[in-house]
Amino acid sequence: MFSASHAFSQVPGLPHVLGGAPVAAASAPEPAAEDWPQRLSSLQQSYTQWRDLPDPAYDELRRTAERLIEQLGRYIQQSKTEPGPGVASAEIPALVTAGKPAPFSMLDVDALRDQRDHGAAQQRTLGNALALQEEEVVQALAQLKKAGEMLRLRQERVARAPAEAPDVALTIALELARVQQLQAELQVAQAVQARTAARLGRDAWNEPLTLMDQEIERVRPHQQLKEQDLALIREQTEAAASRWESRRLQAAQTLSRLESGRLRESYPSQTLAYQARVRALLELRALARGKQQVWEYRQQALAAAADPQQAAKSAQVLDAALTQIATRLRAEEELRDLLLAEQRSYTTRQMGSVTAAAEPVDAKLLADLSELLDLQEQKREQLARVRVLLTRSREDLNLSAQQLGLAGWVSHAGAVVSQGLTRIWQFELFSATESSQVNGQTVTVDYGVTVGKSIGVVVLFLLGYWVVSALARLVSRQLVRRAGMSEALARVLDRWVMSLLVIVVFLVVLRMARVPLTLFAFLGGALAIGFGFGAQNVIKNLISGAIILFERKVRVGDVVTIGGISGTVTAVDLRASTVRGFDGVMSIVPNSFLLEQQVSSWSFGEPALRRSITVGVAYGSDTALTIALIQQCAQEHPMVLADPPAAVLLEDFAADSLLFRLNFWIAHSRPRTGPEIESDLRLAVEAALSKAGLNIPFPQRDVHLQVAQPIKVHCTPAL
Repeated sequence: MFSASHAFSQVPGLPHVLGGAPVAAASAPEPAAEDWPQRLSSLQQSYTQWRDLPDPAYDELRRTAERLIEQLGRYIQQSKTEPGPGVASAEIPALVTAGKPAPFSMLDVDALRDQRDHGAAQQRTLGNALALQEEEVVQALAQLKKAGEMLRLRQERVARAPAEAPDVALTIALELARVQQLQAELQVAQAVQARTAARLGRDAWNEPLTLMDQEIERVRPHQQLKEQDLALIREQTEAAASRWESRRLQAAQTLSRLESGRLRESYPSQTLAYQARVRALLELRALARGKQQVWEYRQQALAAAADPQQAAKSAQVLDAALTQIATRLRAEEELRDLLLAEQRSYTTRQMGSVTAAAEPVDAKLLADLSELLDLQEQKREQLARVRVLLTRSREDLNLSAQQLGLAGWVSHAGAVVSQGLTRIWQFELFSATESSQVNGQTVTVDYGVTVGKSIGVVVLFLLGYWVVSALARLVSRQLVRRAGMSEALARVLDRWVMSLLVIVVFLVVLRMARVPLTLFAFLGGALAIGFGFGAQNVIKNLISGAIILFERKVRVGDVVTIGGISGTVTAVDLRASTVRGFDGVMSIVPNSFLLEQQVSSWSFGEPALRRSITVGVAYGSDTALTIALIQQCAQEHPMVLADPPAAVLLEDFAADSLLFRLNFWIAHSRPRTGPEIESDLRLAVEAALSKAGLNIPFPQRDVHLQVAQPIKVHCTPAL
């Protein structure tokens, strides 16, 4: 693995370190992933030779190889001592109710439930670890890809280097890239091993948890709370209350000394801390004694389960108690956060303190705050335990919706709906597997696509679409305002930039949601068929639109004739262009038509359009006067351009009149249409000719009837 080109074998100091195999030659097959000891031995041999070279250019290579040797040694040792994949199992103690006859003590049932909760917590922890390990595998594969690209780049540089003048720096860089690639491969192997262990550990809990759930369902209907159990609970709670009371008395004595005279003024913070400690110990003593009432509630709920009315009353009592505990827990968590903030503040002050006199006070105060935080955490744990016990009793009542009353029915329905929505949100629609080859082994990363992730992708995409559309509009406005670009061209650029940004947003959203592009690989066949048949015209029009945009042979505002449609181009979009006809009808023309068919552009390259009208006057009229009058009408019209000038031509000797043609030019960006200007000129010419006494003749025909003999006329009498 650690070899360079033959050209570098002539570098002084390198022949015994690097082999002579050419880089361009076919490389030997990489060792299997389980041959880590062989790799370690090869690396150690190379490191031994590098270590003896005096050139300081090898320092980084030596340090990297030394770290990698240490990591490989640890990995190989762990692989020998730790159990391999497939032997993971969830070690749980024997079920406390196993083999016991009914009825079952509520204490034993609670112990069984505690076992189940502990196992579920373990499985959740392993699931979170598995998610982290999946991320580690992805990152390790990315690092391996970068290392491989760097290695190929440096191999190409070495291959291009002249054989007669080898470069030591290039050779060292090549060897460093090989060591770094081996290091990246080791990171991938470690990440995959940790991921496998986490997955096996998580899955190993499935069967034990199922067995415990079945056992809980079996014993729940047959549990009872005897008087001797209550007596044992009272004894334990009184003992706990006595311990808290003893600690409270000690803290109260210390507080009395601090509140006396000068000590209160010298140590005000410590006084406040001990006051809070005394209050916390009082609350812990009250919680310990309050557990007796909790167990009495549970006993009442157990006895009332058979009577619907009594069960409903017990349910109301338990619901009220659970509401109070939830409120207390929120308050305790807020107080804990406040104490943590104060502890961080005092820690920062102590680290930044420069006076020796202040350090003992701060250290004692920090110790008092730590103990107060410990008491606060114990209060929270006690309250959480009470909530668990009451919740279990509430579940054991197993009341129907009719027995719960309106409030209970709403609470029950809300819980059911919440659980259903959670399951739907976490439901996995499908999964995609991304595979990478590492030393002949396939490393896979599974990406699950859930309903929640899909909704998140849609929401993020809509948000991104709104952002990029606003950005595109802002850019187009700035181009018009500051760069002097026409609004029509800015509108076209806005659409194209918007389309590109939407594609970028889609890819970024998929990346943020950890949805791989390989997820759409299964759609490849269907998409290929669709593009081959149904989407070919769309793609053709899109490409045509891009060509039109860059060539600018057809632009917004041009007057064109396409396939019998004449009008002004009002928009050039991605797929089609819009032409507004002279009659006001909007026509959607596919962009491919503009490239494949003949397009007559009236305004391409010239800012003016030529129009014409014809007029006939009677034979014998003054032709010079007629030409002058018609030309004068054209010159007086404000929409007719003076350059090029209008021209009047005697076009033909028609059957009924002398036919004159007026050719004139108008701007294509005019406020009035060509037919409207032609109508104005006809009216003006008619008025001028009438005023000058020149007649516009109407068609006349002479009919000659030739017969060989007189025409016979018959008269028929009327009926």
